[in-house]
Parts: sequence; structure tokens; C-alpha cells
Amino acid sequence: MECGWILPFQEICIVCDRPIRISFDTKKCLYAEGEPALEFLDGLRVYAHHRVKLPKQYGILLPNQWKAQWYQVANLTISNWVFLAHNLENAVYTQT
Repeated sequence: MECGWILPFQEICIVCDRPIRISFDTKKCLYAEGEPALEFLDGLRVYAHHRVKLPKQYGILLPNQWKAQWYQVANLTISNWVFLAHNLENAVYTQT
């Protein structure tokens, strides 16, 4: 028997099929590099890097392909920008 997701809240309940892919990092945050962290059969995809949701145009790339000026274009919050900038800095240093 197959069961989808049921997410009950105070005044609403969301029911949907299970995702065909879901990826987490070691801290149980949505995470994938160059592919969706969450994907459903109908084609809905969520790109995320260590809990930060990314637009598809950035999520399909590996972190070592990211460019610093994208953080301004993506309109990320300051806390997310600092978090991603730290990870980008580490990715750049580990590549050399």
C-alpha cells in the first residue's frame, strides 16, 4: 500500500504524493549539489544548499561554479548570504 504526505495544521491540511527524491545534509537540512534536493513526480523541484532555497538557475550548478555577484541578483537575505558566502569561500579554497 502506498501513502502520500499528510501535513495537518490548525485550519488547513495539505495532502500530496510522496517526493521521488529528497536529499538532506548531515544536519537534516534540505541539501543537494547540482540537482534538486526535493523532487515530485509532477516535475516540481526544490533546489537547496544547506537549508537555503536556491533558484533553479543556481541550484543546477555545483557550488564551485557559483559566482559571488549572484548573491545580490538572487535577493537572498543577509543571513543566507553570509551562510552561502562562507560555504562558497570554503568550496573555492578546497578546489585549489
